[in-house]
Amino acid sequence: MRLLRECVVAACMAGAVVLSFPSCAGEAEVSTLQRKLVSGNAIERRRAARELLAMGKTARTAILELAQSDDVVIKRAALRRIHELEGAGALPVLKAALSDPIALVRVVAAEELLAMEPRSDEVKESLM
Repeated sequence: MRLLRECVVAACMAGAVVLSFPSCAGEAEVSTLQRKLVSGNAIERRRAARELLAMGKTARTAILELAQSDDVVIKRAALRRIHELEGAGALPVLKAALSDPIALVRVVAAEELLAMEPRSDEVKESLM
């Protein structure tokens, strides 16, 4: 079993798609999509971001990075998805977004904080 695990890890590191191990295949896909995020083509960047957002927990780390994007459309979508994935765990990211220089990003952060249930004292303080 240990040898099998080592082979799977080696295959993942080599970028191979291992059909019998979907988490490994997911990691390879996440990596490929992350490389597309630095494209000079906005459509390609947004398509890659949309695919990462659709992957959910498999792309958790990448989605957290999307919340720091310079692309407002990507950043707003990532903030919404982080709340869906993390629930109350999204609080630090959403609180930081309340200070974003772009009003549309601040609005999404406030909307997601308002949607948190139950609304903790920390959430209430953030909205004041």
